[in-house]
Amino acid sequence: MVLRLTGLKNQNGVAVEDADVSLESVTYSNGDEIEDIDVPASFTHEGDGTYELNISGDVELTVGRVVKLKAVVTSGDARAELIETAVVVGRVA
Repeated sequence: MVLRLTGLKNQNGVAVEDADVSLESVTYSNGDEIEDIDVPASFTHEGDGTYELNISGDVELTVGRVVKLKAVVTSGDARAELIETAVVVGRVA
């Protein structure tokens, strides 16, 4: 499974590219923590403000499910903590 964070933009509305994005926690929309996800974990930049995180192990998430994540984004000298929604997607091998 893959968590996909899309539309990451700076204060000027420009897509944030090649940032370090680190997952700190992830919860279901009701606030319950999703267990068995190792944190912190680093997202991979996919382009146009989109970042993905491969989830391995025994985590059972439904494709298409929206989750809340807390992440730290570092780009150059800028650092921000954010709480965003992400969607669970499948990965074609």
